[in-house]
Amino acid sequence: MICTVGGGMVGVIFYLYLWEGVLFIYHKIVPPKPKQFKPVGKHRRKLLKFFIKYEIIGIAILTPLILSVPVGTILAAAFEENKWKIKRYMLISFVCWSLLMYLFSDALYALGNFVMQWFQ
Repeated sequence: MICTVGGGMVGVIFYLYLWEGVLFIYHKIVPPKPKQFKPVGKHRRKLLKFFIKYEIIGIAILTPLILSVPVGTILAAAFEENKWKIKRYMLISFVCWSLLMYLFSDALYALGNFVMQWFQ
């Protein structure tokens, strides 16, 4: 569990600061333009509503399973400026998902042993 959570957090920290550096260099080369209104499609509108409603918590919950660590970290950095808050929510999410997966695999192992004993 320590390796799983630790590896996820190393990824979060790496991509969080890498993204900051990439944006810094990008804005040096290409200055930011004023934002223009762009129509949003139906699928993206639902995703955007979810991210606006749940913000960093929703992104942290989806990151380990649905989103990858780099995508989830970059999305979180786009919505939240406080890096400690991003790290804290990602850590909580990784710990909860790791515990859930551990308990699920343990339950499957126990069920497998029960079925094997029943057939013997």
